[in-house]
Amino acid sequence: MEMTATDIGLSSLRWFLGLLIGSSVGIIFGLVSYYLKSANKVVNILFNFFRAIPIIGLMPVIQMSLGVSEIGKIGLIAWGVMFPVWLSVQSAITKRLPELELVLKANNLSKRDVLLVYIIPKVTGGIMLGIQVSIGIGWLCVVAAELIGTFSQGFWAGGLGYKLYIAHQNNNWYMVLTSLGLFGLLGTISAALWKKFVSLFFSAKRGFNPLLWLEQG
Repeated sequence: MEMTATDIGLSSLRWFLGLLIGSSVGIIFGLVSYYLKSANKVVNILFNFFRAIPIIGLMPVIQMSLGVSEIGKIGLIAWGVMFPVWLSVQSAITKRLPELELVLKANNLSKRDVLLVYIIPKVTGGIMLGIQVSIGIGWLCVVAAELIGTFSQGFWAGGLGYKLYIAHQNNNWYMVLTSLGLFGLLGTISAALWKKFVSLFFSAKRGFNPLLWLEQG
């Protein structure tokens, strides 16, 4: 069985949808867990508990509860992506920048101005950094997700993970190494495109890059 452009496209589509959903949920949970300080300890315990569950271990749970469906596959990718974004947002919003805080205090800025020039850029930087990390994790999760329902039919039939599984069953080293190489190439390209997008969008249209702003303080 040969590798086709359709397989690459399907894996990329699953990765994109999982990244989009997982990042959105991670952002929400990161903000909620910060602002709900009374429940912060409980949230952190649950966070560490759930993120320690291996993705590959969730495969039988998905199969038994949802069967062979794209909801389960995309949900599995979103699950893996969610935690780095969640942690990055929470870490960014709690990070202290003492020198900048002194400047803001000295200028007696209103709460609205502090929100616009300090809080929002920090959170934005955390989101950008979390997604940057999750890009590679998303591709790792695609492999596990595509092992669910390997022989499904219809539009969603196929994917690099499927071909990797079949190559393994047939002891086809060429196909195994080709699949792994394509995953690595797609991860490299998507990470480079994300960095380029962040740099161009924020530098050209917003006047600053929140990712660099957060990293450099």
